[in-house]
Amino acid sequence: MNVLVGRRAFAAAVSMLLNLEQEKVAPSLSFERAIEILDSSCFSSFLRGVRESGNFLYRGESNVDSPMILDPEPDLLLFETYGNGEAVDFFVCLEERLVSSTSTVRPSNGHIGTPQKGEAEKWGSPVSVWPLESTSTFDYVWPKKSDQFFPGDCNASLAISAGFADALRTGKEVMFRGRFLVLPDEYDTKLRRYFGIRP
Repeated sequence: MNVLVGRRAFAAAVSMLLNLEQEKVAPSLSFERAIEILDSSCFSSFLRGVRESGNFLYRGESNVDSPMILDPEPDLLLFETYGNGEAVDFFVCLEERLVSSTSTVRPSNGHIGTPQKGEAEKWGSPVSVWPLESTSTFDYVWPKKSDQFFPGDCNASLAISAGFADALRTGKEVMFRGRFLVLPDEYDTKLRRYFGIRP
């Protein structure tokens, strides 16, 4: 079987298995409640990386105008996400590579964030992202040689659950898994003040 066709068939199968439904509307939170959740449920290693780098991790989201917890289905293996087959092929290749590595994060269970707010805005309204504990450790992956995963080489050098502050400091996309708290960027100043982070 042609490798390209096989990979796209694999991605289509994953899409069918996911059986994506309309996302449920998450309840809005007050800033005070969001801070309580960050203090109690956000990974300490994630918070440490934010403090050390002085940068936030962002995503572009739609219909988010207040703090809330999101738990979307992973969509990196879906054609609709990037709108082209090359992206599907890339993330299927990356999936195959990460499955055979030490990483617990991969396209089939991951989400991507970026410390570059301008990049996040290309996908929707920029919100800071705060992964919440669902496992004992904060696991993540980021590309060492470029700011973005795609477009790129799926066999390029990756950092696996190491150097999170460096990823934020140098503007790299970060792939992580699980649910996460989001706060619209209008809360950035309050967050910096709370965490003692200089702009």
